[in-house]
Amino acid sequence: MTTIWKVLTAPFIFLFYCTFIHTKLDTFSDIDFMSHANNSILLVVEDNDRIFKEYKNDIIKSLTKKGFKVYLDSNEAYGPIDIIAKFDLKNRSKSYTYETNRYDFVPNGDLVTSVSPDYRTTTVEAKQKLAVVGKDTHYGIHRRHSFLLTFYNAHTSNPEVVFSLNLQTTYASDKSISNKFIYKFLIAEGISRMNPVKSEEYNFTVSFPLGIDEKQY
Repeated sequence: MTTIWKVLTAPFIFLFYCTFIHTKLDTFSDIDFMSHANNSILLVVEDNDRIFKEYKNDIIKSLTKKGFKVYLDSNEAYGPIDIIAKFDLKNRSKSYTYETNRYDFVPNGDLVTSVSPDYRTTTVEAKQKLAVVGKDTHYGIHRRHSFLLTFYNAHTSNPEVVFSLNLQTTYASDKSISNKFIYKFLIAEGISRMNPVKSEEYNFTVSFPLGIDEKQY
């Protein structure tokens, strides 16, 4: 019986202690260019130097796993570079409140009389029932994060986008997950899922246990 209880309750415990991050992936590809481009990329800063310094290594790691050779200086490259890459990370949040019922045992109006074995003591107790006794107010946060990775044609004077990856997440929780964790998740998950020679758009959901940190990525 104990084993069955554990099996049946495990999914509910998992759901209760998890945050579900809903993510939309949207990519554009200049298929002709990307099909013939070499795998060398020059990664340059967009307009936020702090974000670039903090997450450039995550970008390089994920792009390298995808088969690209990433350089921060064109002079380090062995051969021509076809792609210049830039990235950006942003977030915004909005607080909200919600109420839940508070339960406790209260008398249900019925009395139970019991007599001691020697018939000398009579005890009268009120029967108890589980009931709503009040409301609890909770505070949470709606969060949105985005990750944009853009590839440009390295051989044109005017910026020409040849590939873009745009990920946007939304989640609501009364337990905060750090921006750093979400950014690392977006970078790793987005680049691993992207197809450089295909334009696509779809949604997916990932669950994380509360208290997780950026070490997973």
